[in-house]
Amino acid sequence: MTTKVQDKALAEKVLFLDIDGVLTNTKDGSSFLCGDPSTYRISEKNLTNLMTLLEKEPKLKIVISSNWRRFEGDDPAWTCMGKTYHGCLPKLRKILKKWIIGDLTHERHLNKAEALELWFEDNPWMSKTQSKYVILEDDTWREGFSMHPIFYKHTIETSKETGLTQEDAKRALVVLED
Repeated sequence: MTTKVQDKALAEKVLFLDIDGVLTNTKDGSSFLCGDPSTYRISEKNLTNLMTLLEKEPKLKIVISSNWRRFEGDDPAWTCMGKTYHGCLPKLRKILKKWIIGDLTHERHLNKAEALELWFEDNPWMSKTQSKYVILEDDTWREGFSMHPIFYKHTIETSKETGLTQEDAKRALVVLED
């Protein structure tokens, strides 16, 4: 089940946020939210680019679309695809608390494009063809966005190597204005 947004005025513009390859990257050695160097790390530079985007678009709200949402729980550490997560998402949720309005479904058999379809069904006041939203994602092909032209035109594909850059953030602002 996806998150149904109760107050429609809260979500005039929506950012569907992936974490891996958007707020993390393979190039940056910095560790921002997670202290263990063997784990995925949120890059301070990528997070700063996200915060700048949020400051420039004050009506923008976040729906967590990252697969990390599936592994969050009471356990302070969890493992996915050989990597251990130590509370990164709960810490990130605290930082982004005033912007986050929900998550995509946790159903494991769905790719993100399919989960996004469900989100729009559960939130029919928002139109996937006419509403203002942007998808930040590093793996558009695997997640099915390249197969959905409507979603693809709303998608900013980030590089796993660099994560969310200032240029990506500028492109996201353009998508939100179209």
